[in-house]
Amino acid sequence: MEWLNPWGCSRRRVVAELSAKIATAAIPVVRRRLDDECRDMSDAEFRGFVRARAAAAIHAELDKVRGAERHLVIRHRERLYDASLALMLVSELLKPTADQPRDYIRLANAA
Repeated sequence: MEWLNPWGCSRRRVVAELSAKIATAAIPVVRRRLDDECRDMSDAEFRGFVRARAAAAIHAELDKVRGAERHLVIRHRERLYDASLALMLVSELLKPTADQPRDYIRLANAA
């Protein structure tokens, strides 16, 4: 209930923290879906596929939120969705790693 405390965090900070938590929880779901079937897609199709899977995973995570944070989800669902999607695409899905498939690099170039 930190968001109710006037001396604590601002609502913007709590929304940012919650969106980061949602994005982190949804990333494994999206990564599991990016397999060999995506290799034949064009860059635009692949980008749309990733965004659709990310949107479904984020909305599922938003529906799982309970407790005091549920109030934020009800009032700021679109803001949380946009922030979570941005965090997923920029910080995690497009992050280069040594064992990263070429599809992630292709998505980064297409974005």
